[in-house]
Amino acid sequence: MYDKLIITIISIFPEIIRPYINASILGNAIQHNKLQIREFPIRCFSINKHKNIDNKPYSNKYGQIIQINIIIKTIMSALIKNTKATIILLSPEGTTFKQIHAKTLSKYNHIILICGRYEGIDSRIKYYVNNIYSIGNYILTGGELPASLIIDAIAREFKNIINSTSKENESFQNKLLEYNQYTNPLNFNNHKIPNILLHGNHYKIKKHKIKEQYNKTKTQAQ
Repeated sequence: MYDKLIITIISIFPEIIRPYINASILGNAIQHNKLQIREFPIRCFSINKHKNIDNKPYSNKYGQIIQINIIIKTIMSALIKNTKATIILLSPEGTTFKQIHAKTLSKYNHIILICGRYEGIDSRIKYYVNNIYSIGNYILTGGELPASLIIDAIAREFKNIINSTSKENESFQNKLLEYNQYTNPLNFNNHKIPNILLHGNHYKIKKHKIKEQYNKTKTQAQ
């Protein structure tokens, strides 16, 4: 198990992600050298003086496509010797990203995330990546928001970024949603905390929570 997670963001606008990852738990992990975020702006690897990185697609008169040669040049520059790296493309055509993927990816110590823009990236990019992920069946203006979500999900699973005991009953850790949780006030607008939680019968409380987990998961599946 590695002591530090390195995530490289390949994007036209990697700075979009910065405010989110610098806050709260992720920001704390960065400060304590458990998480390192590297930004590789694609335009820096342009091969002409105008810093162009895109061109018109063949057989389509609309939009611009990010060029494959520039993306590969960026990837090669982003690789780090002696790290276990995986390269991920964020695209609507990818596998829907789930908690199990976050767990698997947290075993790496270097993750390269490629964020698309415009009409996307030359489709030959699929020959140079390890996985393609989507965050859902909808279109965004770029891959930076999906990258932020995936960074958060993976980092939470990485060693020592979040205490392992605090994640035991979280949603999806055991393929179930988390049970309902409450705090004061006991009665708010006539919505009361379940009476069973107010007494010390730990067996009944545990049984109640497990039943809630199954019911919530079943409802979501419908």
